[in-house]
Amino acid sequence: MKSFAYPALAFASLLSVTSAHTRFTTLHINGRSQGDGVCIRQDQNPGTTTNFLPSLTGSEMACGIDGTIPNPSICSLNAGDQISLEHRMWPDASQPGAIDVSHKGNTAIYMKKINSQSDQVAGGGWFKIYWDGYDSTTGQWGTDHMNANNGLVTTNVPTYLAAGSYLIRSEVLALQNVGEPQFYVGCAQVQLSGSGSAAPSNTTTIPGYIDMSTSAMNVNIYESFTFTEYGPSVYGSGGSSGNATSKSSSGSSSGVNSAFASGSSSTVGTDVLVNSESTSTSKTSNMTTSTVDTSDSSANSKEPSSTSGWTGDSGDSSEVDAEADEESTINGGDDDNAEIADDSDQNGSHGWHQWSRWNDVKTRVRRSIAALNMRV
Repeated sequence: MKSFAYPALAFASLLSVTSAHTRFTTLHINGRSQGDGVCIRQDQNPGTTTNFLPSLTGSEMACGIDGTIPNPSICSLNAGDQISLEHRMWPDASQPGAIDVSHKGNTAIYMKKINSQSDQVAGGGWFKIYWDGYDSTTGQWGTDHMNANNGLVTTNVPTYLAAGSYLIRSEVLALQNVGEPQFYVGCAQVQLSGSGSAAPSNTTTIPGYIDMSTSAMNVNIYESFTFTEYGPSVYGSGGSSGNATSKSSSGSSSGVNSAFASGSSSTVGTDVLVNSESTSTSKTSNMTTSTVDTSDSSANSKEPSSTSGWTGDSGDSSEVDAEADEESTINGGDDDNAEIADDSDQNGSHGWHQWSRWNDVKTRVRRSIAALNMRV
């Protein structure tokens, strides 16, 4: 058994790089998980994999940090298939949750046709196939719907898209820190089959489709606000028309099997392929603007922080305290809770074992801190 002792200074440095935000971890096709990390381009640094992007104008806006590095696997799907993009605060699902409930903002899905996996991901050719912004009737955001649907953001691939190689891009925006928009993005590699020939004309350039002058980037969600859809209009049927709730609940739940809807692993259905061809047509939906009048403007305009010991991003110490009650010792030699699992490669997805390893470390640190707090 391996045991670890963490001096006080090590706690601070470790926690600063392991706070959970969110990560696109798993692609589901027609209700079938393709496997954690399969086909998804990944941040090679396990300490930053759930972090938001450092800039709105950097090349990372396209597919995230290290998004230029192809994944060894490519998932196959057909035009018209249902896709669900799963997001987690903890990439290895060691703890539940897609994103902290304080993180409010939209979710979106983009696609881009490429000639090969070595093509530039940043630049033109991106088109939007899904948008879930703010529903002023229910007060719900796209991130609320994502959490309610176990981290899944679901839509259908446009039926008439031309066959070929594509990137599917997940976009999550969090607006809890006013004037400091947080973007979480990631890309899956797919090979699309079908008899269509459509190439969307309402494409955009990423980065370049937004900057800090874009009104949505400066919304104060704690006061009266107007939130306007940014980027291109939605191609296909995945756009919200003001009622994001009904769209999300009907789209994100149907066709999803109970195994992965509950956050557990489901059947793996992966076809590994390589390469294809080029291009990108049109169909538009109205852009959505939501206006909100919030009577209580005294709310804090920064994301809340925990005052009862470190508990990740949520600030809820109840789970940590419950775990701490189970701890009989700290750094207790052969204690199972101090063991770090050996590195392993899952489904051929490079780097996934690093996520699991770091999240295992995070869990041990959290428990140790909680136990120390109880002893003081």
